[in-house]
This record gives sequence, C-alpha cells and structure tokens, in this order.
Amino acid sequence: MNNIVPIQIPKSIVGFNVRLARLNLFVNAEFSVDSYDENGGIVKNDYITLTPEEYKQWNSDDSFIMNLVSERLGYTVVEPVVEPVVEPVVEPVVEPVVLTIS
Repeated sequence: MNNIVPIQIPKSIVGFNVRLARLNLFVNAEFSVDSYDENGGIVKNDYITLTPEEYKQWNSDDSFIMNLVSERLGYTVVEPVVEPVVEPVVEPVVEPVVLTIS
C-alpha cells in the first residue's frame, strides 16, 4: 500500500494499491486502484486507463504509474516513516583477576 495524505470520501483514505487490470500491447493499459482506510478496509475502487501517449511514457518505470494514479485521484503520496534502529549499548564484562603469590 502507498501512503497518502488522508482525504474524506466519506471515510478517510490513507493509502492505495495499484494492479494491472488490462493490457493492450503497444496501445494502452488499464489499472485497478483500491483505496484503503486506516483499518485496511477498501473504501473505493477506481479504474485508470492510460492514453496511448501515457502508455509510451510508462516504458518500464512503475513510478510513472504511481504518480499518474496519485495525480488523477487527487492523492498526495507521503514517504513511509521509518523508525531508526537503536543498537543497544553493551558494557564489557570484566572478570576479576585473582593473583596467587607463591
């Protein structure tokens, strides 16, 4: 799922997935877009069809499709928040040394 700035329809949409629904080689393509609420429920489904010019621009760059879908549906994609990984600090264990004098 791609995260977006929430919009109301009548529920808040927080993300979407895109699937290829139909492909006409060298002509165009149609994509099915599921939009999700904060609980992962599908709020709506849209179909986006590429024009022949857009199909040529797509080439093999899937980010072109994500940007086109976002633009057509009025979504603003946000980068996922990645929590930094904090490595625990491990103090070395020093064993006591016992010296025997003979």
